[in-house]
Amino acid sequence: MKHEKYAERELEIAEKLHSRERRTWIHFYSSQCRLHRGELEQAEKELLDGIMVAEAIGEKRALALFRPTLAVVQVMQGRKDEALSPTDSRVSQLWLGPLYIKVLMALGKKDEAREKLTAYKALVDQCQSPRFYSEAQRLAQLF
Repeated sequence: MKHEKYAERELEIAEKLHSRERRTWIHFYSSQCRLHRGELEQAEKELLDGIMVAEAIGEKRALALFRPTLAVVQVMQGRKDEALSPTDSRVSQLWLGPLYIKVLMALGKKDEAREKLTAYKALVDQCQSPRFYSEAQRLAQLF
């Protein structure tokens, strides 16, 4: 496949430059390709490998993308409880909040989902993001 050739070429460049940062982003790129092709196990492996490298080098930008994507992959695999891992990043919390709430609803944990929604609304108010205001309103209609 084309994406594998691109990833291989990127890996060659990363090796030549001795760039762990570039290697981290190769894992992200590859995980996205695999996710969109429905190759969930391979996407998860790429994400976990990328997280390991990103944590080792302190690449916080990549981690902010890897962790929410990993949660999405875990939910797609039916591993909803595992996908509810906490994160300190407010951006990640904004993006993952709706996913957490939907997962809790799917698990029949309506009271816990309502609590998460209350916390999510407070976060949205702090961040003042119109995109997430509408998301919080949409989620409130689930109850």
